[in-house]
Amino acid sequence: MGMKGNSGYFSGTSGSMKYKLDIQFFGANPKAGKDYNFAGSKSVGAVTYKTITKGKKVPMTAKSNSVKTKVDNNGNTLQERYYDSHGKAYLDIDYVDHGNPKMHPHVPHEHHIRFENGTPIRGTGKEINK
Repeated sequence: MGMKGNSGYFSGTSGSMKYKLDIQFFGANPKAGKDYNFAGSKSVGAVTYKTITKGKKVPMTAKSNSVKTKVDNNGNTLQERYYDSHGKAYLDIDYVDHGNPKMHPHVPHEHHIRFENGTPIRGTGKEINK
């Protein structure tokens, strides 16, 4: 289990959108991802960095072995995006039905992400792999 080595907090604005960015570093030994996903998904791998963001689109690439958590203005978790050892997104866990309960009857649910010719493809929502 990695040790919490460094953490920070940044608050600012992006255009007219206010956001908070909370970055935590967990050391050289990545922790098991299950420690960071509220849904308890077994699809989650190791996590070294955790970033919490508000009001921003979550990118498809980031630091390797990291998770970016998107929250709303009240701090409620909307989405977690997990990145592999190459920094490419491989999994989204969504805590909303995207306004379409027929297509997303399970909340939370997970979307697996794969890259084809450099283009990310987000799979259909599936029940959490517990």
